[in-house]
Amino acid sequence: MIKYSFLTPQAASEINLNELNVLIAQLTSSPVKHNLASFRRFLNQPGLFQLAAFTDQRLVGLASLFVIRKIEIKVGLVEGVVVDEEYRRQGIGTKMMKMLIEKARQIGVRHLDLTSHPARVAANRLYLRLGFRPRQTNLYRLDL
Repeated sequence: MIKYSFLTPQAASEINLNELNVLIAQLTSSPVKHNLASFRRFLNQPGLFQLAAFTDQRLVGLASLFVIRKIEIKVGLVEGVVVDEEYRRQGIGTKMMKMLIEKARQIGVRHLDLTSHPARVAANRLYLRLGFRPRQTNLYRLDL
């Protein structure tokens, strides 16, 4: 049975950091190796809702919702959606996304944005099934 919960900075000490870092490594080619202090700092960010999925006390999924207060509206940014390779195709990613969407509705977010690498085919299909639509926009980055 999968259990889902939004993490607080106080809950950081209950997370297995090895499992956390394994999940992050499955998400990006340049993973950050969290320790307890850095993970607490991450969870302590204003406007962050960090969702985790557990099975038998094992961390198997993560998804982040960042709420950004613009001058006129609140918007949400979904980041870091990952399910452990051993647990994919069981509906965990779908459930986490639906929970983030519901949380965003509850707190008055006007719209959600996310980006996903084209190589993440299953993830992109999921986002389309949930009603996300590609935007006609340019994405720019300045490396600092």
